[in-house]
Amino acid sequence: MVRSLLGGFPVRSSQSAPVAALAWLIREAADLLDGIQEQLESRAGYAVGQLTRIAEGRDQYRHGATDGVLQLAGLQVEMLAARRGDAVRHLNALCTAYQDLVRPAAPAGPAAAPSPSRRPVSHR
Repeated sequence: MVRSLLGGFPVRSSQSAPVAALAWLIREAADLLDGIQEQLESRAGYAVGQLTRIAEGRDQYRHGATDGVLQLAGLQVEMLAARRGDAVRHLNALCTAYQDLVRPAAPAGPAAAPSPSRRPVSHR
């Protein structure tokens, strides 16, 4: 996400203090998002495996008991998906703020020339 928004990770050492701090926050937020994504993939993979086993009739070891196969995994997947959404929004906001800080200010355009006043033309 950071690479697509900023073209790569910002370098902290060559920036002013506020920009360097924001670069650090971006790195931390990206690492957090990666960790959440890994957990989400793991829990979702577990849930898919359980559902596949049930769908294929390979869950005979349960002896017909309904022991909440997805109660915990489903809740964890939902919570991790929500956390990922929050982390994406946060990282996107940090990247936007970084772009705003490092983007050179647009040069002021030339001042508009005053328009000539319309005076009645006398034909003497």
